[in-house]
Amino acid sequence: MQEILFFDKYAGKILPVTYVITGDGNAPVLPNVTIKSPYKTLDGRKRVITLKKFTEEMLIERAVDGKYYV
Repeated sequence: MQEILFFDKYAGKILPVTYVITGDGNAPVLPNVTIKSPYKTLDGRKRVITLKKFTEEMLIERAVDGKYYV
């Protein structure tokens, strides 16, 4: 079973979200889910991420070594 870990691209740290690959490339990834990063950006703001119209195939293509930087 493969899974992809989500990382904050500004802090470089892991987010409390993982995604288990189902094998269906057209399956939507975390629809209607908002990810709130516990880390701050360089200018002191916190981030909220929503994956819209994002498929599993797109996630696998952009992941590097099982890590996806958001």
